[in-house]
Order: sequence, then C-alpha cells, then structure tokens
Amino acid sequence: MNKRKRRKKINFLNIIIGLVFIVLIFNKFFPVLKTVLKVGEVSLEKKNSISYINRNDKKGVVEVLNDYIVKIENNTISLFDSEGNDLWQRKLNVQTAVVRQAIDKIIIADCERGEIIYLDYKGNILGNIQINKKIFNLKLNREGYQLITTEENEIYVINNKGEIISNINVPKGEIIDGHLSNDHNMIVLTILNVEENNFYSNVLFYSLEGKIISGKKFSDRIILNLFFDDKAEVLGLGDGEIFKINSEGKLLWTKNIENTLNLGKISNKGSIVLSLIKKRNPIIDTKNRSVISKMSSDGNILFTTSVVGDIISIDIKKKNIAAATKRTIYLIDDKGNLILEKKINKDIKNICWISDKFLAVIFKERIEVMKVDY
Repeated sequence: MNKRKRRKKINFLNIIIGLVFIVLIFNKFFPVLKTVLKVGEVSLEKKNSISYINRNDKKGVVEVLNDYIVKIENNTISLFDSEGNDLWQRKLNVQTAVVRQAIDKIIIADCERGEIIYLDYKGNILGNIQINKKIFNLKLNREGYQLITTEENEIYVINNKGEIISNINVPKGEIIDGHLSNDHNMIVLTILNVEENNFYSNVLFYSLEGKIISGKKFSDRIILNLFFDDKAEVLGLGDGEIFKINSEGKLLWTKNIENTLNLGKISNKGSIVLSLIKKRNPIIDTKNRSVISKMSSDGNILFTTSVVGDIISIDIKKKNIAAATKRTIYLIDDKGNLILEKKINKDIKNICWISDKFLAVIFKERIEVMKVDY
C-alpha cells in the first residue's frame, strides 16, 4: 500500500510539473499559437442601427462626431451616443446642413439660409447668428473658433461666443479649402485660379483683419487640403505631392507621391493617413491596387499597407486606421498590420470612428454602429 501511495504521489507531481511546463511553453509562444489558432483576433460586432432618409437626395443629414452621432431630417435633430442609443430629439428648422462639434456645444450651419445655430449636448438652443449667404463649408479650430466659407468666395471668422470677428472677401480664384490656426491669429486658404491656357493654386496666409501675410504659388497643381499643426505650420495635400509650409510662405519640405492620391486624413497628433491608388499596371495588379500609407508630421513614411479594391473612405482614431471599399472594411494598427478584413453584403458609403471602440458604417439609408473587439 505504501508503494502504491508513493507511486500515486509521484504520478500526481509529474502531472503538476507537466501542466506547469505546458503553461510556460504556451505563454512563451503564445503570439505564434494565437496566429495559428486565430485566438483573440479582432472582430466587428453590430450593436445598433440608425435609419435616415436617403442622403444622396439631400433630404437628410447624418454626421459622426467624437462620441456622438447627429441626424437631421424632417425638421428634427436627433443625438445618439457612441453605441447608437437615442439620447434626444428636438424640432429644428434645418434641412441641408453642416454639423461640427466644439468642446461645449454642437454647431450647425444651415447652408441654404446662411444661419449658424448653437446647441448644447442636451438639445437646448444656445443662440444663433445670421450670415445671410449660402454657406459652402464650416471648419473649427481646437478652441471652437469657426471659419465659414460662403459660395460667394467670402470667409467669416466667428469666435467661440458666437460673435463675428472677421469678414474677408477673396477677389480672385475659387476657395478650395481653408483653416484657422489653433491660436486663431491666422487663416490659411488654398485658392484655385484658372486662366485661358493654364491653372495654378495659391496658398495664402491672412491675418484676421484680411491682410495677406504671405503666400506661395503652385503652378499647374491643385492643392486640395490644408491642415494647421501645433507650430502654426501647414501641411498641404496636393495632386502628386505633400508639403509643409510656414506662415512666411517658406516651403519647409515637399514629397512627391508616386501613386495617385485618393483620400487624406490627419490625426490629432499631426500624422497623415493617405489612401493611394497604384499607377502601375492597375488592370494586371487588381489585387493590390490600393495602398494605405501613414506619414509623420515631418514627412517620414511610417508604413504602407496594400489592400484589395478601391478605397472610398478612411478614418483614424488614436493609433488605428479604418478603411473601406464598397463591400469591405479594413482595420490597420499603428505598425501597418492588417488586423481585420470584413466583407459586407451591401454598399458602404462612408466609415467613421465614433470612439476608439465603436465604428460607424454608413450605408445608403442607415448607419450601423459596430463594436471593435481587439
């Protein structure tokens, strides 16, 4: 009996030692096993659905803000949280609108009537201001100052109290994009000029009083987007190039883009995410036709990732990038690894991060809020 008991104890100890050994080996090689077994891979789970009138007919407006979704239709504004839950609704006589988010309020531009309306996050109207001109675009800086571009080639600067502090008329060319610096001391505009035999873009810096501080001409090029960084320097995206320029009009650096620029977004930390279309053999190499590239604020390429299909939308939140083709969603991490490829059985119009865990996928007549499980 003693020998049997001793043998059982030895067998029990061997089992314990064996289990400990297996756990240690599993922990050491877990990344490899995780890949092989697909344990803990990223997934998307539908959490909610928000319907709205066909956006293509301009009868409804839906905008994704940080942590919120705003929907405007049938003279009603609705606010939803990051998971797609309805927070409140209220009547508001606005049809075609641009919606932006400041720290303490929601800003709505009624583009047809030229009215700016301010609401708090409980749906209370804080005030309004009349421009009385059709609004082309509305941009905000970090402090909530607003840069309004009208269809008559004018710009208005409105402070975070809702007061007009500047009105500038641009006499020549068409305003393509513009921004207000974070210290709200300067405005930068990209203006396209078309003449009989050529075209060119002017990147112009203005003071709030409407005086031109500096500028630079880009011949035979269209500058599509401008972004102020924390140093009051401007990143510019153009046809075939990316550049940085300072308020003195000095070109700090420029990089040619080998592929065709499709889309561009800038993160809160100043890095740029680009969607590019390969120029070489687009018919032969259809599988890797599109490239997602991330660039630092000083122009260094951090990574490039090839994806299948034509990218129609990209967005960046913290470190992760979301991209979409007509029928596929891609998620890419901060090292350029493709961590999710999800097929969708209906046409995607747009995708936006609501928060770092919730993604809004916008279809023709509804938004689906999806949770990202990392």
